[in-house]
Amino acid sequence: EFACRPTLILSEVQHGAIRPLDFSRTLIYRKLSRATDEKDITQIDKLWSEAKLSPQSTTATDREDRQKDVTGSIANGNAAEEFDGKAQNMLSQDLCNQFVLAYMTCRQLRGAIDVWNYMIEMLQTPTLSTWHAMLEGCRRARNPNSLEAVWSRLRSSGLQPDLACWRTRISGLIECGKIE
Repeated sequence: EFACRPTLILSEVQHGAIRPLDFSRTLIYRKLSRATDEKDITQIDKLWSEAKLSPQSTTATDREDRQKDVTGSIANGNAAEEFDGKAQNMLSQDLCNQFVLAYMTCRQLRGAIDVWNYMIEMLQTPTLSTWHAMLEGCRRARNPNSLEAVWSRLRSSGLQPDLACWRTRISGLIECGKIE
């Protein structure tokens, strides 16, 4: 029975077939989740440094949104060059949001702001998902003052909070004992 099975010869296997294309991204998500659960700031910082240095693929939506931002905000002919130069180093919006969540959960506002500033530098506009990550981090950290401060800034940003943001704010305040 076993003799009928084909054997795998390592020299014939191409490395691309062994690992999926998003292997490193998946690994970062897992490590980041574990570090957040353990509130391991050192590990989160290390992962953030690694993520910024490693080339990342972006989704088509990320690229389209960035291209619109670049062409809409830069009037000179260097918009395409700036977009191409930064596209190589851009992390996905979702991964940045996960880092914001991790830092806020661990009450590391400076780290969350660093991620936020990185997004802006890479011409990624923070979305409601990014704001929600900030709110969720405050909720998980049981920090009502930060939750209200982030909420206030969200409201003044011009974006309309969606149902998820409202739900996170309300449940966060209740969990922090701020029922009224």
